[in-house]
Amino acid sequence: MDLQADLTTTVREFALREGASLVGIAPVDRFVGAPAGHGPRDFIPTAESVVSLGLKLPDAVVERDRYLAEAVEYPPEVRARILETHIYTKQGYALPNLMLDEIAYRMALLLEAQGYRTLPLPATFASYTMPDVDVDEARCFGVFSHRHAAVRAGLGEFGLNNLVITRQYGPRVRYTSVITAAPLVPDPLITEPICRRETCQECIKACPSRAIGPRPDRPDGIFLNPPSQTYARGCNHRPAGWPLGTCLKVCPVGEVRT
Repeated sequence: MDLQADLTTTVREFALREGASLVGIAPVDRFVGAPAGHGPRDFIPTAESVVSLGLKLPDAVVERDRYLAEAVEYPPEVRARILETHIYTKQGYALPNLMLDEIAYRMALLLEAQGYRTLPLPATFASYTMPDVDVDEARCFGVFSHRHAAVRAGLGEFGLNNLVITRQYGPRVRYTSVITAAPLVPDPLITEPICRRETCQECIKACPSRAIGPRPDRPDGIFLNPPSQTYARGCNHRPAGWPLGTCLKVCPVGEVRT
């Protein structure tokens, strides 16, 4: 086995052993056309690869609507806040992101020890990673797109909800990215559609704030880029009582365990 393939196997096995559900590798040339300042080589000029790490969300965390329905001591608005903050925000967002951050950090040290400059990026663009920068100040624009990296690493394609849809888990996955100068063996891109497109549209129909709209320049073939427009402020400001992650819950793709 040559050194490139051997290192790639080491990286992949390390990610899975550390707890990642999915791992894919993209060469930097798949990021041509990224917004100025946000491509892999804007961080590491000698970058050769981007490792995309995915962690599956537990189905029972995503499908939490019925919990506490008989808990009469909680008024409806309190029950909704508990389910959103105590269950979903912690177990479906903050904790998975921190777990991904740890895997990415350890992978960066592993590759750095092999002589390759490597940057582990935080899993999300959130207040606990940048308390002095408001999301609105950043114009709802992430430092680096983990979703684009996941698609370019062959883990899935964009769906009509602009989330990454995987064959194994649908959209119920959180991601982070590791940018590295290591010349790793890339994974192939998805070649067959995963999102069910116009035959489904459950994510669009279920969105409580109607935050997903058609994109006039929707691409043909595999959705390597978002096929819809997401109105970020509409997504973040939902009608009272509507839970986060509705578009995750209603997507029929992937195995769901009851």
